[in-house]
Amino acid sequence: MNYKLFFRITIIYLSVLVFLFGCQNNKVKVLDIILKPASTWGGVEVKGESMIGGVSDFIVSSKNEIICLDHIFCQIFFFDKEGNLIKKIGNKGKGPLEFIQPSYIEQVRDTLYIWDPGNSRFQNLTLDGKLIKTLIPKPQFSYRSIAHKTGGGFFCGSDGFRADSLIQVYDHNAKMISMFGRLEANKIGYYDFASAKTYTKKRKIPPFEKNKILLCYTSDHNLMVIHQALPFLKKFKEDGTIIFIRKLKSPIFSQIKSNFYTSNDTLPEYMFQPLRYWNDATPDES
Repeated sequence: MNYKLFFRITIIYLSVLVFLFGCQNNKVKVLDIILKPASTWGGVEVKGESMIGGVSDFIVSSKNEIICLDHIFCQIFFFDKEGNLIKKIGNKGKGPLEFIQPSYIEQVRDTLYIWDPGNSRFQNLTLDGKLIKTLIPKPQFSYRSIAHKTGGGFFCGSDGFRADSLIQVYDHNAKMISMFGRLEANKIGYYDFASAKTYTKKRKIPPFEKNKILLCYTSDHNLMVIHQALPFLKKFKEDGTIIFIRKLKSPIFSQIKSNFYTSNDTLPEYMFQPLRYWNDATPDES
């Protein structure tokens, strides 16, 4: 028997065990992730003028360009990945390539869909920013959350505003074809913030807040529905069949709700601070 080889193997084995034991005992628990900006652009320049008035939405297109909506200047900005301005298009108005409040942008295949609630319309653009056509949804809806299908058409969150279902379904011509999804509270005909304050004073969530949602269309052609003021996650098939409902848990929820009540206690009766566990969501490739 080669005792020297056996001795060396034993020492290596014990060293590995000691190393692993030390790693286990000194495991770092990550409590906070600190994000540091790699670069910024579009803000106030040296001359004191801002390139962008206010960002309402943006995407990274398949051309690897950052396309940004500006709801103040009513324009669309095209940047490269380094933040260099490629071009900007649009103006304030009601004509072609004009906007009142551009709020949502999505790329579906080779088409950009830009929703403008100020004009109650979509403008479909090429990836280079040329107008293809204008779509006016019928019936109209107030913008809350939109998710486009890869095959055409889109879903829209109703928020229970004069609607009996949570989600409205529109075809590729922006005509509503169906509705689905149970409301978490009764539908409403208008937003009464004074009435909402009576709920917050009693430490209750106003009914119209319970139906506000974020929508995510997934790669398996299903629809994820995230309630913004309730710890619920729902998944539907395209035809409206419910796949699951999940109740989410997080220690931060109670703090957010407490801050929501406290904020509304200090605001005038005509003002209202909404409850938002989530402000935005997007699916990844899986």
